[in-house]
Amino acid sequence: MKLFTIFFLIVFAFVFTASAGTVLFDAHGSPNSWPLNEEYGVGLYQQSYAGTTFGGPVEITGVTFFLAPYAQGAWNLELGLGSLSTSQALSEDYSQNLGSGYTEVFSGNGAPTGGTAHFEFATPFKFYAGAGNELILTVNMLQNNNCMFCDAEAGYEADLNRVYKLGGYWNTYYGSTVGEGCGIKTLWDTQAIPGGIPEPGTAALLIVGGLILTIRRRRYTSANS
Repeated sequence: MKLFTIFFLIVFAFVFTASAGTVLFDAHGSPNSWPLNEEYGVGLYQQSYAGTTFGGPVEITGVTFFLAPYAQGAWNLELGLGSLSTSQALSEDYSQNLGSGYTEVFSGNGAPTGGTAHFEFATPFKFYAGAGNELILTVNMLQNNNCMFCDAEAGYEADLNRVYKLGGYWNTYYGSTVGEGCGIKTLWDTQAIPGGIPEPGTAALLIVGGLILTIRRRRYTSANS
């Protein structure tokens, strides 16, 4: 009985305890810098992030971009988040990549602070991370005196993909294109969702452990009755 009680106390703590943290996505190839917008400092940019890197269901409360030294000026922009199935390939049409549950999480002005740009979300986004989901970020740059160049690396990374305008803001001759395995360096502020459903592997271990303890308890009760 004691083991059985302890097990369920552990499960309760695992499921219902919320903890804050950060999740960093960083490429490891050739150093580079890419803009978060299209032509002349305005326009769209999208980037997807592997859900498995988040480790489980989370509430995303903010994001930090790491800026190139020449990324100065102030920006007026909107940030949106959605959940995209890994079975859905990114499209060159931005509107096809918004994902389910799309939410505008930030709208307003921003400016660099010590080489970074941090945005606290007015509306946190609940992301049920797992093997079947990716997080999709949509940046809509409304006005920008200078292009918002962010640190990026061009090496292949399985957890990053992006949709961007070929040639960046200065090139008006190409449409958008999909870049696989690359993206800008991004730091997400997260909060574990209380009562979030554990990932399948963790949930299976908990269930097996519970069954073993239940069987042992019944055998012990039968042997002493």
